Amino acid sequence: MPLKDTLWDSQMPLAQVIQEVGKPVDDAVQTKDSNAVEAALWSVWNDLITAAGNTPHAQQDCLVDIVRNIQRKAGPFDSNGQSCNVWDKPVEWEKMSLFGAALREKWNYSPEDPKSSTSGAAEWINLNAFIARITSGYTVSECFDFSLYGLWTLRAALEDEESSTRTVQATLVNAAAMWMMYAGQVMWRKSQIDFEYDGKKARAGETLEDKEWRGFSIERWTTWEDRLKALEKSCGGESHELVDIALTKMDEVARQYKLRHFTTEPDCS
Repeated sequence: MPLKDTLWDSQMPLAQVIQEVGKPVDDAVQTKDSNAVEAALWSVWNDLITAAGNTPHAQQDCLVDIVRNIQRKAGPFDSNGQSCNVWDKPVEWEKMSLFGAALREKWNYSPEDPKSSTSGAAEWINLNAFIARITSGYTVSECFDFSLYGLWTLRAALEDEESSTRTVQATLVNAAAMWMMYAGQVMWRKSQIDFEYDGKKARAGETLEDKEWRGFSIERWTTWEDRLKALEKSCGGESHELVDIALTKMDEVARQYKLRHFTTEPDCS
């Protein structure tokens, strides 16, 4: 069965889906041909990422389960129990080899590109939701930490100059909302510890160039929250609903942190 059909077969047990999804790579490793293994990895990840882009965010549970369970697979190994090197590193399901590279290729899409279509905008929102959902489980494995991608999406929607096109701005805002809806706890936790990145990859957006941000911070989190609150009052339709959910999630994760902090505070009386 073609991989794309496997991903949509709701009757197939998850264990069998995982086996079928990983089969092209497992088979390629047997050939000991690193080029074949690399091609198989790109194919598997691209099919998964494409499926995620075509699936509404509320219906992505199965795809998220597939990714998380693939990461738990052993190997891939050849008949001698050996792996295969791609890009000078052993291919490992545990490390999700080349998944990040495949994802980065998709991140070259921009809703602000004049060639972007309505379907492309929907795929962008769905893809952000999918990666946010994967990132929500990054404490299980660092290979699931794509919070920098979330920062980029939030920066484009809430820190850069607003797009002159209402449809494009709605796409940016809706995609940003997905990160707070599905990975708000991760984003909050990184803000709490002032998590930073090297260089200027996490710099401030166009309207906040005076800020020397290099990553997450409480100040940045508060800025995002304030701008989402302003958008909640001005936007309508689906964007209003998603922004409202995002703000609720932001409030929830902050309250949970304060509650845990308060209940674990030492008694100094």
